[in-house]
Amino acid sequence: LTAQWLVSRGARHLLLAARGAPSPEALSSVAQMELKGVSVRVCRADVSNAPQVAALIATTHDSAPLKGLFHLAVVTDDALLVDTTPERFQRVMSGKAAGAWNLYQATRHLDLDFAVFFSSIATAIAQPGQGAYAAANALVDAIATFARERGYPALSIRWGPWVGGGLSSQEGKQRSVSAYAAQGVRPMTPD
Repeated sequence: LTAQWLVSRGARHLLLAARGAPSPEALSSVAQMELKGVSVRVCRADVSNAPQVAALIATTHDSAPLKGLFHLAVVTDDALLVDTTPERFQRVMSGKAAGAWNLYQATRHLDLDFAVFFSSIATAIAQPGQGAYAAANALVDAIATFARERGYPALSIRWGPWVGGGLSSQEGKQRSVSAYAAQGVRPMTPD
């Protein structure tokens, strides 16, 4: 959705990176963007792995100047704090917080127009079981603030609950959307 939004606003060169292989839905979206004349490179990289991020940024910037980035990693593992192990906490932190830090470190020397980190309302209004998720997003917000204070064009957006695709179709996310709605926080659609 973010890539489609960028294309609708004039982006013509995109690099889409994820840990896993793209879904059939994602590949269909890429094909639609390419039909519009957009150059889309899809690759696998784990943003929690600093050397992978550095290599990705270096090879990307060598072929065409990188002008902006969006960090959209999401890992959830809902559990009450008494049931959260260090491994479960690390799993949630790695892609979100370590990924944000690694992207900042790999691009802070570049002349970027923007660096947008997707965060969550969970930093302010967490639901039961979201301790690790709330902490990871709070760290993303802190990294964006830290980077911005050093002249890096960082912005962290604390999104509210979403419906209509992606993680919103998972059972745990549906419970979270319902819990937020009970607190008066209405879910957003992709539009």
